[in-house]
Amino acid sequence: MIGPLLTVWCNTRGPICDAGIDWQRNKLLALVRAGTVEFKDINEQPDAPAHFGASLDDIRRRLHATDEAGSSSARMSRLRSGG
Repeated sequence: MIGPLLTVWCNTRGPICDAGIDWQRNKLLALVRAGTVEFKDINEQPDAPAHFGASLDDIRRRLHATDEAGSSSARMSRLRSGG
């Protein structure tokens, strides 16, 4: 596999968001360890959301994920259910 199947964009600077991301990351730990899912902090790459039509405020309000093609239509529930 060249890269992750799903990239979850998050905001770790907000304490509530960060706690939620920690919970999600732990829930998906096997997928993270396998390299299937990765979590990226928008504070480290603030221009990245623009590539899939989102703003920093969008990411701060709601979790966004992109698939391996960069499409923001990917859903985390698809991976949790196994496909």
